[in-house]
Formats: sequence, structure tokens, C-alpha cells
Amino acid sequence: MSAMKTKPNRDTAMTLMGTLTELVGHWWQGDRVRVSPAQGRLLRLQPPCILRIGDRVYEVIDRRVGNVPEGAFVAYGCDDGVEHCELRVFPVGLTAQPRVLIRTSNGEVGIEAGDILVFG
Repeated sequence: MSAMKTKPNRDTAMTLMGTLTELVGHWWQGDRVRVSPAQGRLLRLQPPCILRIGDRVYEVIDRRVGNVPEGAFVAYGCDDGVEHCELRVFPVGLTAQPRVLIRTSNGEVGIEAGDILVFG
């Protein structure tokens, strides 16, 4: 007894191509910040992790991507047990360090990316 081979249906092939095209389109237009891996250290944090900024230790509790007139950024909600703050990381390209702002109840201040230690 010989096995019958079935040919793919033209409609099935067209549906598959349409689905694949849609998937690639969503990926291409997705929320991606493009910087080198070395510069993106602070852009890849995933909660929960621990940050040391100066003499304070924060737990990263959430992450979101935003956009303001200055450009795209990644914002992390952080908590040190006393105060909640937001850490905003703005990528600046392939050769420079990202610009980092920390927003607390006392206001907003810029900090050097190299002054942030990441644990976890």
C-alpha cells in the first residue's frame, strides 16, 4: 500500500504567509530601545532586583517604557522601605553612557550610570 502525499492548500499557504508577515510587522514596530549591550546594562533590569545608589539600597518593583519630548526611556519603580522613587534611564547612543534621573519626593536629580550597582 503506498502512502498518499498531500499538497499544501494554496489558501493555507497564503494564510500562513499573512500571519508570518503580521508577526514580523509587530516585532519590527515593537517597543525596543536600541543601544549596545554594554551601554544597556541599566535598560535590561528586570524586577525584582536590588540597586545601590550612593548609600541607599533600593528594590526594583516595576518596569515600564515611556516616551517624552527628550526621547524614549525605561522607568523603574524603586523602594527602599522608607521611600518610593522612580529611576529613569535615557539611552544616548552607542558611544556614551545613558542619562539617568532619580525622582523622589525631594525632587529630581541626575546621577552617573556608573554610580549604580546592580545585584540580582
